Amino acid sequence: MKLPDVKPIWVFIAGLLLLAIFTAVMVPHRWHPIPGHSWGPVPGRSILPGQAHLLGEGFTSDATFYMFGVDWCPHCVSTKPEFEKLGSTQTIGGKKVQCVYVNPEKNPEAAKGFEIDGYPTLILQTGGTQKKYSGPRTSDGFLQFLEAN
Repeated sequence: MKLPDVKPIWVFIAGLLLLAIFTAVMVPHRWHPIPGHSWGPVPGRSILPGQAHLLGEGFTSDATFYMFGVDWCPHCVSTKPEFEKLGSTQTIGGKKVQCVYVNPEKNPEAAKGFEIDGYPTLILQTGGTQKKYSGPRTSDGFLQFLEAN
């Protein structure tokens, strides 16, 4: 059986058409092929700012504890698992605290409005105030800081 002779231009046009369809369907839904990457929550991991609605109806947090880190920083790599032990929310003193990991290189919009002088930078935001964390980079240290503030 002889295959039909296909001109390279038609292969190129077909590829562009498939790319256009993929972009039109997937991008508006913020689809991302890697679970837990910068687009959405994974159970036991932090969520992004503005995605509290993904935790369920009626979720409100009284404060947000942010960790700003990057993949190439060895201090961030060692601190991130300790931060993730907190989960996506904590209830401390009857108040809900949302815990959010942000990579400013991958999600610069989420890092706007924060004073980040190095990595990792940990900030507790309550209402309109921000307080930097400078204690030990352990889950127990984070919890003590959250309880005190």
